Amino acid sequence: MKKGASICDPDHSQNCRELLTGRPDWPEMSQRGREAGSATRAYEAANEGRRRQVRRDMAETDALVEQRFKEGTLLRDIAAETGLGIDGVRGALTRLGLGGADRRSRRAANAEEKAALARSAANAREGIKRAAERRKASLIAEFNELGGTVSSVVELAERHGVAPKNMRARLVKIGALPGGRVTAGDSQQRNND
Repeated sequence: MKKGASICDPDHSQNCRELLTGRPDWPEMSQRGREAGSATRAYEAANEGRRRQVRRDMAETDALVEQRFKEGTLLRDIAAETGLGIDGVRGALTRLGLGGADRRSRRAANAEEKAALARSAANAREGIKRAAERRKASLIAEFNELGGTVSSVVELAERHGVAPKNMRARLVKIGALPGGRVTAGDSQQRNND
């Protein structure tokens, strides 16, 4: 290969030459850049106007969210009352500088908020307990409806999509079955009691 030989394909070299000669000169390129920049700034200014309008429209809703939040109302209840989704409520709380996360994880600013958060946490705990009691009663009723026998445990496990040993452990935990090893006679005797 000769020392001055081209390493590019002649067609590629020709295409590059045409692109460079057809390119506008520097002042024209600068003008195009300025025009593009001003269009971008105009677009951003219009978006800022929309954001200000949304803030004005949401002021009343944000005030309601803030009031309910400080009262200790659950986020899902605030969402239902305001017509927002949970993420909308979190966004409002973020705009208001209240954290936007689960209110039980943030520190209350004053005694009133502390009391509201304590009430909310107590209500949540009570709700969880009531739901667990309903699930427990439902499972016991379903077990008894199936006959309350060892074969009922297998059938119940299939209905709930769990292993029979896990269903048996769950039934022992909630008191539907006696602890320890279960035999068919034990289940029959429990039903007779």
